[in-house]
Amino acid sequence: MTSDILDWLQRWYSSNCNGDWEFDYGIRINTLANPGWSIFIDVAETPLVSAEFTPITIEREEHDWIHCRVREWRFEGFGGPSNLIELLETFRSWTSKAAGKQTASLPVGSEENDSGKVLRWIQGWYHSHCDGEWERAKGIRIKTVDNPGWSMFINLSNTELSEVAFAPLRMDRGQDGWIQCQVLDDRFKGTCGLHNLTELLATFRAWANSSGNGGGRNGS
Repeated sequence: MTSDILDWLQRWYSSNCNGDWEFDYGIRINTLANPGWSIFIDVAETPLVSAEFTPITIEREEHDWIHCRVREWRFEGFGGPSNLIELLETFRSWTSKAAGKQTASLPVGSEENDSGKVLRWIQGWYHSHCDGEWERAKGIRIKTVDNPGWSMFINLSNTELSEVAFAPLRMDRGQDGWIQCQVLDDRFKGTCGLHNLTELLATFRAWANSSGNGGGRNGS
């Protein structure tokens, strides 16, 4: 498994933003009620628009599965609560194959960077709260916005973070270096620049961990 998939996804998105594309197309990452994850990545007007993709169905266990396909110029992936990284890696593998490149693997014994760690942590945090009821609510929503940038919503109801104080945060380092976060109506809400999604997720992780109960499964 490679360590920088979230950084890579931000770069892929950024490379397609041209002042027009991001207004009509983008990326959506949502949790599912079953439970699990879905990802929708528009490939219209990108080099992938004419690339072939063989649908993938892998069923390992009840909560360990992925289904991927390309339909109407959109990559669609669905997977279990701990399969988000695998879904994103499947998309990266397809883009590399379409470009005639080989996806590099993480060397044995090497450590993930914070991009990989925070994505694995959010998988764990989500999975640790799935109890047959909580995941049927709003869950987690991450999507691109036409600024361009990212937005994120995390449902806090019936978690250890419900009603925990969070001081609104605003950092502005310029057009491509900003984040804004607040908690409102029992939801963590954040927006950020093109390359700041890892930082936005890390901000949520830091707050969750500071509460004393935010580690989730396989979290750090």
